Amino acid sequence: MDKIYTIIIYIYFLCLLFLVNACTQNNNIETSTISTEYSQKLFKKEKICFPLDDRADTKAVTILPYYGKNNKNYLTFLSKSENAILFYYLHKNELAFKVKYKLEGPNGVGSIYGYTIVDFDSIFVLGTRGYKGYLTDTSAVVKETFVLEKSDAETHSVDLSAATREPITVKDDKLIFKGIPGGEAFASDRYKYSIFYYWDLLNNEFKSLDFPLPENLYKDKHWVWTFQEGNYTVNDKGQFVVSHEVAPYLRVTDFNETQTYESKSDYIDDIPPLSKPDIESGLRQWKTENYYRDVAYDKYRNVYYRFALHRQELIDEKTGDENPWDSRSWSIIIMDSAFNKIGEKYMPPKQYFFRDWFITEEGLFISNNNDNNPNLDEDCLSFTLFELKDV
Repeated sequence: MDKIYTIIIYIYFLCLLFLVNACTQNNNIETSTISTEYSQKLFKKEKICFPLDDRADTKAVTILPYYGKNNKNYLTFLSKSENAILFYYLHKNELAFKVKYKLEGPNGVGSIYGYTIVDFDSIFVLGTRGYKGYLTDTSAVVKETFVLEKSDAETHSVDLSAATREPITVKDDKLIFKGIPGGEAFASDRYKYSIFYYWDLLNNEFKSLDFPLPENLYKDKHWVWTFQEGNYTVNDKGQFVVSHEVAPYLRVTDFNETQTYESKSDYIDDIPPLSKPDIESGLRQWKTENYYRDVAYDKYRNVYYRFALHRQELIDEKTGDENPWDSRSWSIIIMDSAFNKIGEKYMPPKQYFFRDWFITEEGLFISNNNDNNPNLDEDCLSFTLFELKDV
């Protein structure tokens, strides 16, 4: 009897060991399993819808709230298929007007890559593959053109970029852009070059700011090209808060002094560099690997949100199909004004589109327009409101 009992206990511990090992080996995060206690939490509230016509996109490269005169507030977004900026009444959820830009001619701007709005008379548009900027207004008339191109030993070649996660910013008579260093896609020397450039509005010159990638993360290491950039937000002090894709921290700078603050997801263990720098390996890293994306400053609550994308398998074991890049689970790290972590919200896969979001007095709005969402409504630019509360 004692022998049988011993055998049963032995089998039990073998099964337990197997289960623990299986859980350890599973890199897919299917449910929220982190139980760390924090002081703040994002609670899901209602959904809102901005109706779309047949020509408008269901996704936007740039989404910006604009607060106009006489309490007329708008949500603006870029519809690339129309080459237009759409202005919706923010609280009526209906289209107010469109600013449609020509591709060619006296008022042509090429394909729009991003924009920022100072007022209705001063809309800065980034076009022509990021090499030219234009000062326009709501009539889409080009008032001034900026040649945003330079390639020399100091600045290297650069492609400018603009989006919700990397907004064109007007600061101290400078029009500041995020720049993507040129050269080889997997080059390990990109850390030498700045990721910020500006147009000097007073002297009409294009220059670089001194803010290269972190050397400790990028020197002699190979990453897919989309991991060699950085997303940013600007806080109420005018500081740029930068989220690098492979960094477990944020960098905060005024371009004179830079500070670093830990900002790590509970769902991300590590982000390994490429052992084989080629196109196939790079695309696989982008589609499947952990990495950090957008960082957003919420001026109404004086907090920061950082988006962390979770690792997923390349092939869906149920369907046998390749998992789309945006079908994975992700999470939102919440930090207070001093960059202390005060929460993290798990976001389920195939439900939200993490690239499109905006912030108002009501809270953080996240797009529902994920192509993998079974409830996708293609006639609507749809968002879910998340409200930050004490736990």
